[in-house]
Amino acid sequence: MYKYENIKKVLNYVPSALLEEENEATLIKNALNFYNANIRIKTVTDDILFAICQVVDHKATLPAGFKQFIDVSFSDTLPTDTISDSNTIFLQPDINGIYTTIFSRTFYQYYRQQSYNARYVGNNSSLVHSDCVQYLCDNCLNFSIDKSNDILTIDICDGYIYLLYSSTIKDEENNFLVPDHPVLWQALAYAVEAKHFQDRAFRREQGANDTYLERLRMANLSVGEFLKIHVLNNFDPALYESRLIKVRQAHQMNHENDMYNYKRR
Repeated sequence: MYKYENIKKVLNYVPSALLEEENEATLIKNALNFYNANIRIKTVTDDILFAICQVVDHKATLPAGFKQFIDVSFSDTLPTDTISDSNTIFLQPDINGIYTTIFSRTFYQYYRQQSYNARYVGNNSSLVHSDCVQYLCDNCLNFSIDKSNDILTIDICDGYIYLLYSSTIKDEENNFLVPDHPVLWQALAYAVEAKHFQDRAFRREQGANDTYLERLRMANLSVGEFLKIHVLNNFDPALYESRLIKVRQAHQMNHENDMYNYKRR
């Protein structure tokens, strides 16, 4: 079982020169986005939250900590009720610097009735929660999500996204928590460096793209190492043997049925 730590701990693994060049919020956001996009493990239960995000020019910034969507819908306006501190978790800008209204899941059904169905048209199945409610309708608005799990793009130009989603867990002070493991911290630190050099490569800085690709490679290697450790730590020989016996029994039964049917010919 993992101990969970504030994701800000990743700053201890980031080179000091980078800490001087980037602000803390940006580094943490980049680490969190990489974690949610690449670490798909069952550890503790994620938070299930409901958010209303503004759409401007077809795009809405997803809440920090977004992992998977359960339901996405659209409204031209904010809810008819006055949104206040009494029925929201927070109204302040989140780690992305975006003003997003976050509710607990209990408010979802009430506000959902005031919005229209939207359908995911992307091909990343890992973004779809197991409890996802998808509407196979002909007149739905279509939406997709970028590779960094940061931006949602929808058919309509302006309005509001109603989003029911799973989020990385938080502590009492609203800090995001991730498994405390040195290999994972190193992976996140490499990912933060990669994003930094990717931005510098966009500005056509010499050598930045090579450094970006190298840090991204190192981040992915560390992720693979962490996931192997996770699998080994959670390997249950008794459960494996039980499943193996069931598979053998199923194969034997199929073989016997095939032989019976062959003899009847």
